[in-house]
Amino acid sequence: MSASDAQPAAERITVERARKLAERALCASGLAEEKAAAVADVLIEAELAGRSGHGLIRVPGLCGSVGKEARGEPEVVREGLGHAVIDAKGETGYLTASMAIDLACDKAGEAGIAAVGVKDTTHAGFMGYYARRASARGMIGAVCAETFPRMAPTGSTEALLGTNPLAVAIPAEPHDIVVDLSTASVTNGALMLMKTLGVGLPPGLAFDADGKETADAAAALAGAVVPFGGPKGYCIALVVQILSSALVGMEVIPERGGAYGMLAAAVAPEMFTTADEFAAAMSELRRRVKALRTEDGEAEVLLPGERAWLGRAERLEAGFDVAAGLLEKLEGLAGG
Repeated sequence: MSASDAQPAAERITVERARKLAERALCASGLAEEKAAAVADVLIEAELAGRSGHGLIRVPGLCGSVGKEARGEPEVVREGLGHAVIDAKGETGYLTASMAIDLACDKAGEAGIAAVGVKDTTHAGFMGYYARRASARGMIGAVCAETFPRMAPTGSTEALLGTNPLAVAIPAEPHDIVVDLSTASVTNGALMLMKTLGVGLPPGLAFDADGKETADAAAALAGAVVPFGGPKGYCIALVVQILSSALVGMEVIPERGGAYGMLAAAVAPEMFTTADEFAAAMSELRRRVKALRTEDGEAEVLLPGERAWLGRAERLEAGFDVAAGLLEKLEGLAGG
C-alpha cells in the first residue's frame, strides 16, 4: 500500500485543542504542569511545521515514561566562559535540549560562541525547535543528539548508529533559515506513522531483524534503516554520534531507552561582523536564491525552513488533521 492509497479516518482539530489534550495527558502521566506545557509546545510546533512524526503521535509513548524518567533536577556540572556540561539526571530531552540551547545562547552573549553538552538525557523530538530558540535571539543555533541504534552503517544490515538528528537555525528575514534533518533515510516517527496508517516504505530504505530488505514499517522498527545519501549520510551520522556521545562523556553506542547525549551550540554573528552586515548578507542570499531559474518555470526555489514556515501560518489558522485512532487515545489519556 502506498501513502496515496492510505486514507485513514482523521479529524481536523484546532491548535488550542491539540495543545490542551497534550498538556492534560502529560500532566495525568505524572509530569508537572510547567514541564508538561514545555513538552507540549515542542509537540505542537512539530505539528505546525508539518513534522507529525514528532508531534502528537509521541504523546502516548511520553505518557508511559516522561513522568518517571528523571531522577533529579538537571544541573550544570562543568562550565567556563564559552562552554558547559549539563547532567540531565534522566530528565527528558524535550526539556534538557531547551535548557542546553538557552544556556549556550546566554554564554554566547558574553563569549561570542558557546557549546553545551548534555549527559544522561532521553529523546528530544523536533530538533529544529531548539535551534530556533537561538535564531529567535539573533544567534546561529545548532543542536545534535544521539539515539539508540536504529541505523545500519553503509555496507551493513545491522543497526549500530542512532537516527542522529542535526538542526541548524540561522536568523534571517522574513523567516529563519532552518536545516533540520535526521541522518537516517527514514525516522522512527515516520515509521510509527507508516505503521499506524498501514503505509509501506519505498524500496531500499530498511531491513528487518534478520537483515533482509523490507517495505514493512513494523519490520523496519524491529530492524534497521539506512543512512540518507548513502556513505555521505553515514559519515555525517558518525560525526553526530561522536559529538553527542564521546565528546560529552557518554557511551558512544547507547542502549535502547538508556542515557543519551546531546550537544548544543550558539554563535553570535557580531563575533565576526556587525548585525547589520550579517542581516544584509542573508537578504542578498535570499535574493539570489529567489532569482534562480526553476525547473517548471513557475514555482520559486525555497530556502530551508520556508515550507515549514508557510505551513505553520496555515495550520495556526485552520488547525491540522489527527488520525481518529490517535485522537481517541489522546482523549483517553487526557481524561476525556
